[in-house]
Amino acid sequence: GDYTVAVRRADLADGAYRATVTFSSSANSARTTVIMQVANELTGAAVGQQYAVLADPETGDTVASVAGQSQADGSHAFVLRDVPAGTYQLYAGSDSDNDQFICDEGESCGAYLTLEAPARIAVDRDVGRLNFVSGFTVKLTATPSSGAGFPESGIPRGPVPATGIRR
Repeated sequence: GDYTVAVRRADLADGAYRATVTFSSSANSARTTVIMQVANELTGAAVGQQYAVLADPETGDTVASVAGQSQADGSHAFVLRDVPAGTYQLYAGSDSDNDQFICDEGESCGAYLTLEAPARIAVDRDVGRLNFVSGFTVKLTATPSSGAGFPESGIPRGPVPATGIRR
């Protein structure tokens, strides 16, 4: 059958939330993970200059990056050009210490669909309207997620360095 899972965000603090929903029948049961993000609206000034980084989910290599353009509504717009066909993960964050890494401690960070579980994006033509939140968070999990992941020092903004996610 079809099932709907609903959440009420109104009383929740900002952050990423994860739950497991189990569907049981007399024949078997199925489990699925549900991820939700709660964030207050922030102005562009609140999260700083944003950089978008497209990364290879298997190696963590930065494939493309660009500085975002601040919009009147506080959001940031990104256009990554000449991206080779492939599967990627998309991150955005600030680089307030200008070390060429976004998402360091004390810097804003986000990922499409969520930072806790970045979606893999298949690129074989122009892809648009990938909206997500970049903000300041506390690390919520100590267990590794699937894929290569990134060291705790940030995301590289450029060619692959020894650590982090480089802008």
